[in-house]
Amino acid sequence: MDFFQSFLSEIPLAYDMKVGRAQARGGFTEFHVDHIFMNRGTDNVYSVWRPIGECPIEMGPLLICPGSHRHERLQETYAELDVDQDAFEWQFSDDPFDVIDTIGGPLATADFRMGDALIFSSRLLHGSLANQTDRFRISVDNRYQSVEEPVDGRWVGAEPIDHYNFGNWDNVTPMSELREEWGI
Repeated sequence: MDFFQSFLSEIPLAYDMKVGRAQARGGFTEFHVDHIFMNRGTDNVYSVWRPIGECPIEMGPLLICPGSHRHERLQETYAELDVDQDAFEWQFSDDPFDVIDTIGGPLATADFRMGDALIFSSRLLHGSLANQTDRFRISVDNRYQSVEEPVDGRWVGAEPIDHYNFGNWDNVTPMSELREEWGI
């Protein structure tokens, strides 16, 4: 909280909903922006990804696309979708080479050590590498913003509702169709 107090120059708000993840061998997270999941408040939401324990490259740490939060076409199309209101495949891509070709590269990651954290804008395109080990890669996501800005109510309160319609669509528009329409 001290970091965000300094970073935001305002009192920070930590979202009540925290997200834990476990990835087994072969598991990874597809490329996406968090904004499609939490876009009903301020645009100034920051994600904090923390591995629980050591997370070397072979365990599949977070993989980011630097500068993607400034990619105009990505931001005015994909990043403006809402997973609870729009029927679409949420994954922008599952292929790092596709992301490099369409949004730009290089992509960035690192060997993460116990206590490390990666802080990024909710508009930054990110995913993870595949876990190539026989151990689970466990991580936690927390979100922060200023208390002065509007907040997406799905993520705060005594019992945050989380998503209420995510994945409950009969007809989902494939991301390939949307990307063709958007030209990315």
